[in-house]
Order: sequence, then C-alpha cells, then structure tokens
Amino acid sequence: MATGQGIRTVKAFVFIQKEAFFSRRFDLLLQFIGLSLNIIFIGIFAKLITINANITQYGTPNYLDYLLIGSIIHNLVFLPRGSISSFVLGRVFPVLYNSPTSLTSIFIGINAWRILWNLGLTFIVTLAYILFFGLKIHFNLGVLVVILSGILLIFALDMFSAGFRIATKATQDPLNWFFNITAQLVSGLYFPPEELPKWLQPLSKIHLKPTSFKWADSPWAAATRYPKSSPA
Repeated sequence: MATGQGIRTVKAFVFIQKEAFFSRRFDLLLQFIGLSLNIIFIGIFAKLITINANITQYGTPNYLDYLLIGSIIHNLVFLPRGSISSFVLGRVFPVLYNSPTSLTSIFIGINAWRILWNLGLTFIVTLAYILFFGLKIHFNLGVLVVILSGILLIFALDMFSAGFRIATKATQDPLNWFFNITAQLVSGLYFPPEELPKWLQPLSKIHLKPTSFKWADSPWAAATRYPKSSPA
C-alpha cells in the first residue's frame, strides 16, 4: 500500500511539472534554439582547435570525438546537481516535510521530471553528434560504472552543499563554488589534464569524475571511446 501511494505521488509530481513546463512554450522554443546553437558551436570549436597532444592515446581518432564524448559524459554526471539543495532549501520544504506523504516519494517526484527531461536532451545531443559529426560510441559495463560513480560524487557534493548552507545560512558554499568554476577547465572535458600548464595539473587531480580522462585511466578509455589498438 505504501509503495503504491509513493508511486502515485511521484506520478502526480511528474504530471504537474510536465504540464507547467510545456505551458511555457516560448521558453521551450528558446531552450531548443540554445541547444541547437550549442551543438553547432561545439562542433565548430572542436574542428577549428588544434592541440599539441596525443589524442589517440585516449582511444579517440581526433579532438572532435574527444570533446563530443566528454561533453556527453559531463551532462550525464551532472544530472543530480542541485537535487538535494534545491529541495531542502526550497520555501515549501517545511510544508512538504510535515505532510503525511513519504518524504522519499516527494523528493523523487520533485526531481523526476527535471532528470527525465535532461536525459532526453542528452539523448538528442548524442543523436545529433552521431548523425552530423559521425561520432561512434562503444558502450559497455565499464562506462556504466564510471558514470554512476561520477553521479554519486556530484550527489554527495550537493548533500554537503545543502548541509553547509543550512548551517551557515549562506547562499553559496565554497567547496561547490570552487568545484563548479574549475570543473570544465581542468577535468579533461576540453583538454587532456597532462597537457595543462604544470601549475594547473595538481588541481585537475581533485576532479575525480569521468570527464577527467586520467581517472580510471584504461577503464575510462575502454568504456567510452574507441578500443585502443594493441600490438600485433
């Protein structure tokens, strides 16, 4: 009975958020325009940029594939960002907390639509990369482990963020602020970490997430990129 009630609660939250989301048609149009421009610009950026690095060591034939796969993994890893902090720090949290409904069901319901929508957008982006840029992805169990571990890390950081902001009544916390600012630059999303300036390389080591290509070195390459060639 409790499980059935929880499922109905999640479905109700998803339905309400979906209806509210699609009622803002102009915002939806702008979001798809922005998504299209992002796909175009990242493709142009990757084709124009040349870096003095051995990209093939990561299992990708060129920098374009390196960047496209990195951006897909980055989007997946950051799916749970803000899920706890926005829920706990929201204005209606006291009302939800004192409701007779399971708090777990409410938490899942509030975040379900956002995560499902972002997963859909990531699928569209991945499909566009495959169709327009010829991207090839080799998916296996290794990539699942790598992505889930990254999601768990982001979830834990968001939990810390919520606790810090509750304790200090601050609008930001220094750890996540620092992590978010440096994430794309030094995590391996745009450039291999070992090709960064020497003074930035130690900073890249704290970003233990799948967009850092030195993290779980060979499993990452084997899971998400072209199989490395082996000597005959």
